[in-house]
Amino acid sequence: MDIILNELSVKEHYLPATAEDANKLLDQWLEIVESIVRQHRTTPQFRPPFKTATSFSNLVVAADGHVFSQWVKNMPIERRALALSATKAGWFIRESYPEYRFGSPVPSHCQDSECVGFAYAIENNCLTWSLDANQEWTDYQYDLVRLVIDEDGGDIDEETISAWHIPASGLNATHQLYFDNLLSAAEKQIAQSCRSGQDLLDNWENWFSVLRLTSVAEYGLRTLPGAMVQPIAERLITLQRYFKHWDGAPADYSFLGFHTTPESPRRQKELISLTLTLPDRTDVLMDWHMRYPLGQRGAGRLFFVPDSTTLTCYIGYIGSKDGVT
Repeated sequence: MDIILNELSVKEHYLPATAEDANKLLDQWLEIVESIVRQHRTTPQFRPPFKTATSFSNLVVAADGHVFSQWVKNMPIERRALALSATKAGWFIRESYPEYRFGSPVPSHCQDSECVGFAYAIENNCLTWSLDANQEWTDYQYDLVRLVIDEDGGDIDEETISAWHIPASGLNATHQLYFDNLLSAAEKQIAQSCRSGQDLLDNWENWFSVLRLTSVAEYGLRTLPGAMVQPIAERLITLQRYFKHWDGAPADYSFLGFHTTPESPRRQKELISLTLTLPDRTDVLMDWHMRYPLGQRGAGRLFFVPDSTTLTCYIGYIGSKDGVT
């Protein structure tokens, strides 16, 4: 679980005025971390975009030049240990998400800004947090609009996606939906134990009893780069958990945690390889997909479609977007 810093809240002219002001806000952040540790028995990792500082220790958090490491240095040993434990993760892989823009009201000086932290949080199912000196970031969720442009430069589609946010007031009951959709400790252990797509295939019947693989998806797993294995495992586990208790009613993918959307109507016509004939001889298109990070190459796709007659879910494709035809 990660808490992503909203980099727009640490813009030079909008930082807390003094070290004392910044320390109060960082104390509030650490209280949020402590609350998550108590309730969910995991230490969330706090991750800012790498362009905000060369390292966490010299991240400027106040207009007077006060940096993150100075706040850490002056706290009691136990709290210092927690702060250091929650900031040991690396920086973002991507520093730009030009396809995203804000769709809900935000501070006027940020309305046309690229929202890197929020976009990363959406792509990776994370929370966001703001160093909010001026009480400008007070909502629990912020809508982002993602532009989807067809490869041939044709139609432009838009989709609105919500990113979770923790305001200065802290967590409240609204955030429980986010925590409910997180993987359990046992599920995380499974995902972290996988080193290759073959590990997933070898344990498929035990781990994914209601998921059915097409030959195309199986090939995608066999050739899956090592860095992509855990993100794919997490998404497969999420699908297994959802469809294990599915009753065949229209699926509500908002409960999956990971952002899930259908392809655009224009794009659907091109996905010939993702047409599947079900046991009842009905042809269906596996057009719903989850995105997963591919580093600087953007996001990969995991395509699937449920079958209400067998109460199972077919996995149609796993790989880069360009590989789907």
